[in-house]
Amino acid sequence: MRADLPDTMCSCERCQEDLAAFIDAEAANPAMAARSYPHVWWHILACAECAATYEAVQFLFEAQIGGQISPLLTTLRQF
Repeated sequence: MRADLPDTMCSCERCQEDLAAFIDAEAANPAMAARSYPHVWWHILACAECAATYEAVQFLFEAQIGGQISPLLTTLRQF
């Protein structure tokens, strides 16, 4: 981690734990999501791997909201 970044930086594991909640909050209010999960916001700016995960999850979330894919639980219940 760079020394000039705020104390809100976190590990990849911590970022991944809160990533889904961050994306849900971001859909409703991006500024509030950044305030509620500053460690996730800073981490996805600094970590290329977690940024790629964020982009993939965000893409799937938007596809689900747009009706392009079924929610995972609905899909699993069909089996």
